[in-house]
Amino acid sequence: MKRKDAARLRYLVGLFEGLEIAVVGDLIADEYIIGDTHRVSREAPVLILKYQRSEVRPGGAANAAANLRALGTRPRIVGVVGDDETGRMLLKELGDMEIDTGGVLCDPAVETVRKTRVMAGGLHTVRQQLVRIDRDGDPAPNPDREATLYRAVALRRDHLRGVMFSDYGQGGVSAELARRIVDLGAGLGWCLTADSRHRLAAFRGVTVACPNESEAGPAAGIPIVDDESLRSAGRHLLRSLDLKGGLVITRGRLGMSVFEADGTEYDYPIFLECDAADVTGAGDTVAAVLTAALAVGGRLADAALLASCAGSLVVMKRGTATVSAAEILSNLESIDENRLA
Repeated sequence: MKRKDAARLRYLVGLFEGLEIAVVGDLIADEYIIGDTHRVSREAPVLILKYQRSEVRPGGAANAAANLRALGTRPRIVGVVGDDETGRMLLKELGDMEIDTGGVLCDPAVETVRKTRVMAGGLHTVRQQLVRIDRDGDPAPNPDREATLYRAVALRRDHLRGVMFSDYGQGGVSAELARRIVDLGAGLGWCLTADSRHRLAAFRGVTVACPNESEAGPAAGIPIVDDESLRSAGRHLLRSLDLKGGLVITRGRLGMSVFEADGTEYDYPIFLECDAADVTGAGDTVAAVLTAALAVGGRLADAALLASCAGSLVVMKRGTATVSAAEILSNLESIDENRLA
């Protein structure tokens, strides 16, 4: 690749403002029950949590939309919540962030997907997660629901610059819905990205897919145990998924590996040398920045570098979090020149 410079990256970030992107996928309520622990129960060898408060934050596709909003874009979220208190709380959180929820279907036949984390700590200690309780969604196909969600995307066809699929396997986006949206977007020249936990094959034909290493191996049918198997898995996915722009595999402390459609391959190390405080939702942050940068016309190499920067920043925050455009811009100067390959 040619040498990049911080000025070009700053220019790309400056184009994010007002960019309209649809986020299609699994809306998840990340619930936090927060309290202090002082003693062990007499009833069983477990800690007693003295309850303080509860919080609900956007998770899954909702967190991806929150990250896009933090970048200055105008995300339109498309998905399903239950007609329940959790769903209403999640929609309120999104509304407070000025995220367009007009594409969200409130379905009384389903329960809002919720991940409840119990966070505990003492007066002078950092709170840590004791246990997580998941209330999963319904992955069964529903043609009527899919038709409604497709219309929510198609209605904004003249305004959208891209679509980000955020698939956590909770039934928010079926293979058929993905196919219809990919066909629509390809004809309109949209940037299409897919972050899918278990079903990358359902998003064949998108611009870029961005799985993590533990997802890429099973998707390719190639166990990733070293650099050679990583390369084999990446090349296989690039071909089998017919990715128009390329593939980005995130690798935690090892950074990310990028496979471009023209056969170019390269690696980015982690952006900041630091210990992660919390990796919750980091993949959403990476996918959001990648999508925004590609949607404004950025090269995959630049988009991946910006995403690497954002991912390194978000894991230093506790809980489900976002990274703003200003945070990315303030850290660009610290990029090692050797990374601007």
